[in-house]
Amino acid sequence: MSTDKKPALPTEDVVDARIARIDGAMGAAGHIITDPTIREILRDQAANRITGDEARVLMAAHRNAQRNDR
Repeated sequence: MSTDKKPALPTEDVVDARIARIDGAMGAAGHIITDPTIREILRDQAANRITGDEARVLMAAHRNAQRNDR
């Protein structure tokens, strides 16, 4: 018997609340996330479409790609 059940996807209201918490915490630390790709990755994580580990890998790859484009 498999126990590989994925968690239920949250509603958009829950995802919006999670994003608001992230924005609030970052804002309190003096940071604003404006990069649309990073915001999309965070939204995917908040919606349980990707894990935190996957989000970190994707964000690092995005930042590295931006550095290489300069």
